[in-house]
Amino acid sequence: MGAAQGTELLRRLQAASLRAVSSEPQLELRGGTAWKHGLPLPYNAGHLYPRLDGSDIRLARGASDGLALRTRHSSLECHQSRLPESDGGRFIFELLEQLRCESLCSLPGVKTNLRHTFWHWAWQFHGSTLAETDLGQLLWAVCVLAHAKVNGVELPTDIGDRIEATRAAFPPGLGAAISNLRAIRHDQQAYALVAQEIASLVDADISARRAARGRSQPPARSAKDVRGFTLHLDVANEAQHYGKAALSDGGASAADPGNYRIFTTAFDRQIPATQSIRRAQLEKYRQTVDDIAARSGVNQPLLSRQLRALLCQPDVDGRRGGAEQGLLDGSRLAQLVAMPQERRIFLEDQHCSAPYAAVSFLVDCSGSMRHHAPQVAGFLHLLLRALERCDVPTEVLGYTTGNWNGGRALAAWRKQGAEPNPGRLNELAHLVFKTEEQSWRNSRLSLGALLHQPRYKEGIDGEAVRWAAERLGQSPAERRLLIVLSDGSPSDAATGNANGESYLQHDLVNAVWAARGTGLDVGALGVGLDMSNYFGDCSTTLDTGQLATAQGIREFLQLLQRMLRIR
Repeated sequence: MGAAQGTELLRRLQAASLRAVSSEPQLELRGGTAWKHGLPLPYNAGHLYPRLDGSDIRLARGASDGLALRTRHSSLECHQSRLPESDGGRFIFELLEQLRCESLCSLPGVKTNLRHTFWHWAWQFHGSTLAETDLGQLLWAVCVLAHAKVNGVELPTDIGDRIEATRAAFPPGLGAAISNLRAIRHDQQAYALVAQEIASLVDADISARRAARGRSQPPARSAKDVRGFTLHLDVANEAQHYGKAALSDGGASAADPGNYRIFTTAFDRQIPATQSIRRAQLEKYRQTVDDIAARSGVNQPLLSRQLRALLCQPDVDGRRGGAEQGLLDGSRLAQLVAMPQERRIFLEDQHCSAPYAAVSFLVDCSGSMRHHAPQVAGFLHLLLRALERCDVPTEVLGYTTGNWNGGRALAAWRKQGAEPNPGRLNELAHLVFKTEEQSWRNSRLSLGALLHQPRYKEGIDGEAVRWAAERLGQSPAERRLLIVLSDGSPSDAATGNANGESYLQHDLVNAVWAARGTGLDVGALGVGLDMSNYFGDCSTTLDTGQLATAQGIREFLQLLQRMLRIR
């Protein structure tokens, strides 16, 4: 298993644990953050987000268990209504609420994971430069003491010795308030009042110490030590790179594309992928793709059976006579009279396998994907051939831009005065490699066009997803699956410079959420990159060299299973 598969497997296991412990089937894990109804949940306790490298699986377990318990036991509305405004107060208040939720767990294995993850973070804090000041020592002492009191355990002797001096200098009432937390941990509102009091005492003490030193308070949210360890998190705000943070249960706001603008569509085009490519060049490309598929080692008949099992269902295809059971065949009554012992006088239903799903592949043709093009083409060659044997309607689309850095759209914007926030500033080029009506054999030349390097420029992913979803939405199939093949985030220099770097990322999340809202199943195959930030659990990751191989096909089949099972 490659590094990408190992990371993907760990994320999937975390996501499964998150849903199981929280009893919330709609939860997703994107970039280590819990999402619900297409929106990130703003849980800002530091120990929920350890740096995972796969060497300590307990950290991953503890992080997902902590997120799950927070979802299960905490009212976000109640928590946000009492959240302090100051950085120090918010840090303490967030931590105390997380500790309350974790203390309500009765599962021994989960409790072990939670303790391990908390103390891993606590010792990172203690070893950072942030803990070298008296303010850092105060915060560390409050954290470890609160963890012990809320969970009803004794502090380890060495920890007690480390915080003894700091604890003795606590402001009046702080120690008693921390000791009161466990008794009211089942009542979030009562607990929040005491947590507010603790946060206020700590915040006031921090302000007094800074004032005594004659220093103004630095911007705490940017405070990090040299190793990047930070106390202050704003998870929902960081998730703005992938979608809009909100405190509601989702709904229209998550899928509303109203904030997305397009400066001009005058230069957009939808073209056959083979346009402007010489026939001889296409033949050469096609031969390269055929060679990759031939070296793949994929058993085509087996792949066809596996796809048929996933995407087809039994159907009645007429009746067969001469059966020994079933419906009586009236045309054989005379035979029954002549030979009473004859039993082959019934009609039996004949069953066939009929597809109930349609599949559309949407290929990212931005510049970075040109290095993966041969493997992507070989991968699609294998799948299209097998899907055709199952009679599953299949389409292959692609997306790129007509020019680098905006092209004529950017020039038109500048000519009109370059007003701020113009929206998308580039020329869309949507490519059609194969329509549903085309056979695999007739589309082989078009697939070869994936190898045409000049096609690869920039990527406007959100609009491409909407375009592909609109085409797929016209299919009468019961299930309609849209699968995006990409190696990264949306990227267009002109649009990003004029609207902000996360503009296209927002739109991609909105487009995926809107497409799912219309009944489509939308997933992604990340080429060397985890795409769960945009597609949640309906995504998988493959190293480039594994695409057109038996391993790549197995990973794809597992993705299909998840997509079909989730809804």
